[in-house]
Amino acid sequence: MLAPGSVLLGLLFLGPVLYAFYIGFTNLALVGSRSRDYSFTGLENVTRMLGDYVFIKSSWLTILFVVGSAIVGQSVLGMLLAILLRTPSCRSEPSSGRS
Repeated sequence: MLAPGSVLLGLLFLGPVLYAFYIGFTNLALVGSRSRDYSFTGLENVTRMLGDYVFIKSSWLTILFVVGSAIVGQSVLGMLLAILLRTPSCRSEPSSGRS
């Protein structure tokens, strides 16, 4: 029973991830002359990316956003709301079912 699921996982998830990883090490362009004749460039793209100020700045902003929204936003604010809703002043009195 695991074989069909494993095959689908491999085709629909791992296949594109591995292909994107391979393409990251080439000079493939979407349009133009290099779109058909691309070659393997190795770590040139990675070193250029890590030396780019815009990439470093956007990565730092992404980390700040994840920490700010996921950790602070969801955990801390969620706990504060749960504590607030647990206090007796926020609870409504149970109705007896009579009008």
